[in-house]
Amino acid sequence: MTLNASSGASAANSALQAQITKLENNQTLKSPTDMGKDFAAAYHDYAKSSILPGADMSAGGTLSILESAFVSDNTSGMAAQIAQGICDYWSSFAVPGVPAHGGTSVVSVVVDGASVIAAMTAAVQSLITDVEQADGWLNLYQDTEAVVKTIPCVITEMIPGTPPVPTPFPETIS
Repeated sequence: MTLNASSGASAANSALQAQITKLENNQTLKSPTDMGKDFAAAYHDYAKSSILPGADMSAGGTLSILESAFVSDNTSGMAAQIAQGICDYWSSFAVPGVPAHGGTSVVSVVVDGASVIAAMTAAVQSLITDVEQADGWLNLYQDTEAVVKTIPCVITEMIPGTPPVPTPFPETIS
């Protein structure tokens, strides 16, 4: 599988709609922290569908990084907070998987989310407007996914030889 912005956005929207239903029915609302956890879980599930040759994307991704990033305080620093969290989260996918470049094992996985923080912040900031957006979640997932796909990644595999040679391979997330 690869990243699918529509499915991620749908899951996040479902969490929001559940909160709106509670509001309309005069039920107790979830706290901002609990809503952040719901949005983080939706993003986490979405990210698990990504592909990075040589990495185990099903084992990586630190959910708690997203949980704190998605608790909004509606201040001017919110876009930077979300962007930093998303970039840090993707960097936590550094889990070796099955060799994809002819090696016998994966020695290391480096996902350099820090290198795209400025682009991620710009992507998130561009979505904050005074105009209601019908597909706000889809726009968020699409715009941040475009940045995620530019994150520099390096997979180092042990290539057979005498002696075996650790060899780096540049990759991107899809």
